[in-house]
Amino acid sequence: MKAGAANKDINAWSIISKWLIINSKRQTDLAVLLKITASAVSQIKSGNILLNAKQISLILGYLKIDSHDMCALYTLIFNARLNNKVAGDKNVKQKLIVNIANLNNEKDFSVLSEAKDSAPACQDSFRKVPLMTFKQAENYEPALESIESFARYCSDQTVLFSDAQVGNLAFFVDKKSATPEFAHSAVLLVAGKEYPAHGDMVVAKLRTGEVITKYYLRQDNVIHLKSENSSAPSFIWHYQEDPGYVQWMYPIIEVNLKLRPDSYNFAD
Repeated sequence: MKAGAANKDINAWSIISKWLIINSKRQTDLAVLLKITASAVSQIKSGNILLNAKQISLILGYLKIDSHDMCALYTLIFNARLNNKVAGDKNVKQKLIVNIANLNNEKDFSVLSEAKDSAPACQDSFRKVPLMTFKQAENYEPALESIESFARYCSDQTVLFSDAQVGNLAFFVDKKSATPEFAHSAVLLVAGKEYPAHGDMVVAKLRTGEVITKYYLRQDNVIHLKSENSSAPSFIWHYQEDPGYVQWMYPIIEVNLKLRPDSYNFAD
């Protein structure tokens, strides 16, 4: 998948390079691991080719990257790709913070601050929010209640997020989710009382009943729901000519990567 502009942060190469050195590995070893050419690895290094989720997972395991740098890697990649999508747009302010939880208990979600030397957040700053699957969200009817209230009603699962606000809820990305932008087992914190802004990553339900995650790009009366993954569909919505094509939509404001997703027990 080609990137719009060369940017080493798009693949977090600084972190990958660091761990290649730690493990006494070379770029040619990555080529063998990923079953690609050495030239392709060079293109990945320069940011001209994007690593996909499977390749990133292979690299993390192969180089045994620790949880701290894993957090940094995913955050770097998410924000670089987000900025690359909407480069030059001064109105785009969103940055996704990617957190990684190593343990089963919900209170073990780690907090990644943009300031590396900041003190860890205290437990009192955490808020428990309802957690539901994309399948469960297909049944939400916005005319009847808020999406946060619906999530509390349809699921008994909860998760802790630092500084979550009233009206926030979370989505669990399982293998059935139509979310190629996120790895399976990711947990997405969603602002259930906010409208999306240009450049936000959003979760949305289409008229077809499918719940998706896409970049939200708006120009005049046209909404572009754009996929990060080249193999996944994007959608163009002329909302004045085709009202109701998107039934609801909310911005994603934070991402947690749960390394042991089996701690959640959703009914099939």
